[in-house]
Amino acid sequence: MTTVQKNLLANFLGKGWSAAVAIAFVPVYTSYLGIEAYGLVGVFSILTALVNLFDFGLSATVNRELARRTAQNAGTDETRDLVRTLEVIYWSIGAALAVAVLAGAGLLASHWVRAGSLPVPVIRTSIALMAGVLALQWPLSFYGGGLLGLQRQALWNGLVAGGATLRALGALFVLSRVSNTIVAFFVWQLAASAIQIALVVAALWWRLPAGRRPRFRAELLSPIWRFAAGMSGISVLALVLTQIDKIVLSRILPLKEFGYYALASVVSLGLYTLILPVFDAFFPRFSALVALHDPDALRRVYHRACQLMSVLILPIAAVLALWADRVLLLWTRDPAIVAQTRSLVPILVCGTALNGLMALPFALQLAHGWTRLTLAANAIGVALMIPLLFEATRRFGSPGAASVWLVLNVGYVIFLPHPIHRRLLPGETARWYLRDVGAPLAAALAGASLPLLLVSRGAPADAPADLFRIAIAWGLASGAALLTVPELRGVLRGMLRRREIAGGTPA
Repeated sequence: MTTVQKNLLANFLGKGWSAAVAIAFVPVYTSYLGIEAYGLVGVFSILTALVNLFDFGLSATVNRELARRTAQNAGTDETRDLVRTLEVIYWSIGAALAVAVLAGAGLLASHWVRAGSLPVPVIRTSIALMAGVLALQWPLSFYGGGLLGLQRQALWNGLVAGGATLRALGALFVLSRVSNTIVAFFVWQLAASAIQIALVVAALWWRLPAGRRPRFRAELLSPIWRFAAGMSGISVLALVLTQIDKIVLSRILPLKEFGYYALASVVSLGLYTLILPVFDAFFPRFSALVALHDPDALRRVYHRACQLMSVLILPIAAVLALWADRVLLLWTRDPAIVAQTRSLVPILVCGTALNGLMALPFALQLAHGWTRLTLAANAIGVALMIPLLFEATRRFGSPGAASVWLVLNVGYVIFLPHPIHRRLLPGETARWYLRDVGAPLAAALAGASLPLLLVSRGAPADAPADLFRIAIAWGLASGAALLTVPELRGVLRGMLRRREIAGGTPA
């Protein structure tokens, strides 16, 4: 089994388990806390995304640099010094951000969150605890980037899955046996995050090549600052694009209604359980092939990766979009939640699926160190999205906000692939649209639609029957999508025979 195969397997298992835990425990949290207090969990997600604006591209930079240095057998001591230099910068930024959130807890509680029955002091204390959790979870992306670049993806995913399990099971114990309050929930998140970050820090330094004691060296930033700056701009704009809907709605809507939107977002974000493992597995491989100047191998690996992404995310997206009400009822068992979220989930899921299709073209750009196109596209997206979001929310409420996310990603899929391929893989645009994406999309929609013929309009919910129908819909959609990509089928058969998915040579 090659490195890419092992990484894919580890990523799917790790992120799949983490997402399953997160999704499975949402009904538990809403049951103990209530939907209004759960809205504060949505607020925490927004704060997490906002502080990630200040990543400045460092996690992607350490990923790319360690992948390149490993492929080129670069100097050990300089590599360790680079990690220490970026590490010091990262922790300093994280500490400053946590202090800022802590100082603004009172203002956020009284002027941002629209409380209903939840007392303002409770909201203020919860936000103060969020500051501590953010300080401990903030560096995870940096150390994760390092482990991914070193191709230690199984180790990283084990730590991620273990942390998710610790946070969820511990929260269940605290809410059921100690105190079913949002403050107790965040106290436990703080403790669990401290344990996880200690293990992650130790893991990265354990896996770096042995050498002398690392030290901070500012001069090592000179060769990488341009890439880091480009990634910083992309990250800032991308996070604005992905979080501005929640920021606006958390300010406009009552906390209870925002809780419904946050819950619907959990469903669409679940697609990243499939998107990120593929991105994480192939981005270091793309970077290594670019460093080795092997365009033919890069072309083969790229198309196989894009087809794999389509076959994985499009069938489940089609099922979630077409069967939203039945999936939500099976998950939450709460008709009131279904009534409030059934129109949001299909829109958000379709937007996220299109966003996922652009993940590997984005990885191709990063592997070449080219950030300008995505930076410009995201800047245009922000300029258009913010006024559209306010107007759509004013006219149509939360479904309007969700629709803006969908429109944004439709634009990305229409306008970005051609310039990306023209510069980096000339002549491959039509192949990407037709074979890598278009054919699997049509097949997945057809397969997921067929079982709908078995369900009459207005038929009452029947959990066992609905679960069976949804499983059949997903199976048909996945099988149909796989039939459209014969090249990928050949690679998958080769995997079963212990052949290589990564283009002919072990990664």
